[in-house]
Amino acid sequence: MAATIVTAGAASTFASQSTTTRGQPAEAGVCEVPNAMYPSIESALNDASCQTIQLVGDPAESVSVTIDRNLTITGAGTADPPLVNGNSSTPVFTILAGAAVTFEDFQIAEGGDAGVDLGGGILNRGTLVLEGAQVSISNATDGAGIYNAGTLTLLGGSLVYDNNATGNGGGIYNAGTLTLVGSSVFDNTANNDGGGIYNAGTFYLCPGGRVYDNEAPSGTDNDVSGTPAQPCPTAPGPEEPPPGEPDLVSTGGPSDVLLGTAILVLLAGALALLAGRRRTA
Repeated sequence: MAATIVTAGAASTFASQSTTTRGQPAEAGVCEVPNAMYPSIESALNDASCQTIQLVGDPAESVSVTIDRNLTITGAGTADPPLVNGNSSTPVFTILAGAAVTFEDFQIAEGGDAGVDLGGGILNRGTLVLEGAQVSISNATDGAGIYNAGTLTLLGGSLVYDNNATGNGGGIYNAGTLTLVGSSVFDNTANNDGGGIYNAGTFYLCPGGRVYDNEAPSGTDNDVSGTPAQPCPTAPGPEEPPPGEPDLVSTGGPSDVLLGTAILVLLAGALALLAGRRRTA
């Protein structure tokens, strides 16, 4: 795997932008899946009163769902993040233009194959927020994990990993606006270019955003290819790195400053002592 690390340091407070029901009890507009009334994600999606789909376990069937309205799908509150598997011939989720969607605390895997042109795990043309979500083991020509032609924000320790593109963008192909904060894109491969992210749009790399250990052919960019990333447009606040993630960047904290100051004081004292001995010689 490539050793290059593209990172923006410590994470920020973008999570405050997400309008999810994290930690809240079930209420009107929240539909649990799977259960007797809603055995599948699609059955809950077809009920317009379901504004939030609460995953209480792994859906039994493979999933290929098109979302055309505002919706939150969350796995918050479960012992383990629910796993939503694709059927390996289409994207697991397709979000249409005009829809504002949040995916929270669940896993998406095994979407697409070599015959899928765009987005093995997710094909997004709307506005999508991933908060604590994972996209893995998916395939497509471009954007094996996620193909974004809309607005995509990854935050809260979201992970995109182990995806493979036969073209560009093993983890993410961005043709819209992508913001990566407090989340990681790693261990993806592309047969052409941009093992981690291929950027053909606007990419904001914010604090805590990491792109590393991705692979692409020799002579191309392993981690981020295409248009370079831009600095985060929003002032960052303090937040811990994603759980289980190594802290890949030293930010030069207070302990570093104190150590440097102590060394300077000791050096100055030694020089003064040496000068005094020379004067008395």
